[in-house]
Amino acid sequence: WSTNDFRLKPGRGISGVVFFSNGTPAAGITLALLDVGEMVYLERPGRMNRSDNQAQSDRLGHFEFQPRLNPGRVVAVHERGIADQSADEVTKSGRVELQDWGRIEGVLNVGSRVEPNQSVRVQQFNLPHYGNGSGPQASGFAMAFKSTPDPDGHFVFERVPPGERQVLLEYKFTERRNGSGPTPLSHGVVVDVTSGSTTQVKLGGGGRRIVGRIKVVRGDPEDVNWQNDIHQLDRVMPSPAEQPTMTFDPTENEVTRNQKQLDFQARMNSYFETPAAREYYRELRSYVCVFDTNGVFHIDNVPAGNYLLQVSPREAKSDYYSGRQLGHLQRPIIVPAEQTENEVLDIGELELQIEKR
Repeated sequence: WSTNDFRLKPGRGISGVVFFSNGTPAAGITLALLDVGEMVYLERPGRMNRSDNQAQSDRLGHFEFQPRLNPGRVVAVHERGIADQSADEVTKSGRVELQDWGRIEGVLNVGSRVEPNQSVRVQQFNLPHYGNGSGPQASGFAMAFKSTPDPDGHFVFERVPPGERQVLLEYKFTERRNGSGPTPLSHGVVVDVTSGSTTQVKLGGGGRRIVGRIKVVRGDPEDVNWQNDIHQLDRVMPSPAEQPTMTFDPTENEVTRNQKQLDFQARMNSYFETPAAREYYRELRSYVCVFDTNGVFHIDNVPAGNYLLQVSPREAKSDYYSGRQLGHLQRPIIVPAEQTENEVLDIGELELQIEKR
């Protein structure tokens, strides 16, 4: 037998120089090196939470990270801008380049006036991904900023990262003790935020005011807390011709079916990167139903089109997801064009059957 001796040498992490958008080296910049699939959260405009591997640029803009086995993204945030680049790009170029912040201003025009339970939210726009794991990591940060509109509906977001962003109406229906459960987001539009510029956006306006009532059958109406859940109207659009399809042959064995499913997922993930898919998902919309306590609801400013109404109440629990689903209702809705802004469209009474334990 023999003995082999190994001597480990200290590794070097990713290093380089960070620059402001005008090309000058940027001193005192906090940068984060993220593993593949990892993200930092922008807690508020111009600030990110701490990461396990951070570095600070010196007076000449130079920085160096501790070595990482699987680096994915480099993110830098400063009051003058933000950088979000792949680790491979930074390794090859030795440069991190801050982009100036963008800005969003707009008007909320949903309903007859701004309600106390309404705010406006801006967040990243993400395309779906099929299969296990995550798709190509296009961003190293997550964000969700909120703004309270003034009585006339005007709102502003400062220090918004450039790129595709989604602006939405956020409702506040109930206070859950531990903050669990989905967030009621409605009337969203996708905008392109440009570095150093202001993007204008309008939420709502035009369309129809949908009104209706849900009648509980085969159960106690008192079991349903209509303000505990998110019920919504989803826009239905034909799939693009480029979208892959898949069919199963009943005679195929399980191995063949599983492989066909994996191949389909790969083709779908390639499709999600096409302009046709991006345009399709940018145009999708959801509109939140605003319920009274008796099952009467309305949705303001819904544009003409084909929709699917979905109502799925759950038991009201402090931990939202521990409550069982009480029932589920789906109903196609055709919304015709309005003659006057927010003209009423009454869809009548719909029955929801409560499922027994």
